Amino acid sequence: MERLRIPLHRNRYTTRLPRRVVWLFGIVVLLWFVGVWSVGAAVLSRDTVSTAAPEGTILVAHIRLNRKTTEPILDRLSEFPLISNRAVTLSDLIPYIHGEVSLFVEADGHRSIAVRTSKQGISSDFLTAHALIQQQVTQQVVFLSDRLTATGSWKPDSPWIFPFSKPWHTHMGTLYMPNETLHSSAELYLAKTGIDIALKTTWPAQTPPKAIPDGTFALLSTPVMTNVSVDSVTQAIDQLIPANEGITSTALLSDVLIQPGQIILTADTRGTGYLFTTNSPTWSQAARETLLKTVSAVAIPLEKAWELPDQTRVMELIIEPSSIKPEELNISGTIVQRAPTTHGFIFIAEKNGISAITNREELLMFWLDPQVPTQPATACAGGMLYLSLNHWLSTITSGSQDRTFSLVQIMSTIFPEVSAENTWNGSVIHLCTD
Repeated sequence: MERLRIPLHRNRYTTRLPRRVVWLFGIVVLLWFVGVWSVGAAVLSRDTVSTAAPEGTILVAHIRLNRKTTEPILDRLSEFPLISNRAVTLSDLIPYIHGEVSLFVEADGHRSIAVRTSKQGISSDFLTAHALIQQQVTQQVVFLSDRLTATGSWKPDSPWIFPFSKPWHTHMGTLYMPNETLHSSAELYLAKTGIDIALKTTWPAQTPPKAIPDGTFALLSTPVMTNVSVDSVTQAIDQLIPANEGITSTALLSDVLIQPGQIILTADTRGTGYLFTTNSPTWSQAARETLLKTVSAVAIPLEKAWELPDQTRVMELIIEPSSIKPEELNISGTIVQRAPTTHGFIFIAEKNGISAITNREELLMFWLDPQVPTQPATACAGGMLYLSLNHWLSTITSGSQDRTFSLVQIMSTIFPEVSAENTWNGSVIHLCTD
């Protein structure tokens, strides 16, 4: 009789993959997922209508419409007139748009569009009712305008879009600037308070403000661009006012734009106030005094009456900076120089290596004392640039109906505020609806 050898216990051994192998497998799966997602997004987002751009186009806005983007895009752009001299909006065209539409802006401000339609196309009744001219581009792409136009003069460098700039935001389209010297593009994203334009370059400004004064309608942090030229603005001034101690208006204004600082414009009952700050090393005591005298002399020139041979009396205006005698004040512990102007004074001061020039004492106080009450923050976030479009337009146009400003004027009714800020991979311009 044999004994049964039944084991009362057993050893179970399991084979585990090394941790390095598990991590490698996970990375491969993640990269595969990202690759599939990117290719799918590129295929669904590809631009097939912007090639219909007419000759002379300076701006192209390509917009993708799908189940996720149509409603929020209409919330923001439903009343925007797409075609010049015609009251056609995005809301009117929605029944005929099959996924994408491109807006073209020419150098003279004229607007037209290209639309991908369904196989049925756009009804002739709609075209007649809105007095539109339709030009067939491809089987499903049509060009709409108020006039016959030569199309197909431009195409994007690549129709494939990889929207990585803001991965957690809804991508709605692409903005192109097709001209001979600048071929740039930016991605458009839906934001809570409007639309974001994601740029691939970073704003060079280094000193975003922590607060802004009451009544501010424009703010710009500098430097703007290191290669900005202001000669066209300042050459006439330099010819009118000879350089004093080798300091020209070109040199002074260039320093304001290419050195870290801020430019702030405000509005009040007296007009427009300004505050320029810069930490330029060339703004010495002599440079500041020269600038103060020059601005004051331009504002209140000397008058000299003449009588011509025919007994006609004329008045000669003489700009003489040497006739200005600045006075010094002590404000908040800082020595400030001031000189008279037509509607008050111009102030110049230096503190902690930073120079400031302003035509408002309250702006000087804001710069010197951070405790001064400031304008509450708006929904339009951003630190490098802030602009109230409505106020800015009323300031620069003064009632002019120049067609060059027509697009900006229309945009200002939809996006009254604009701002910009730097992000980890570029800059973002915010178009804010409120």
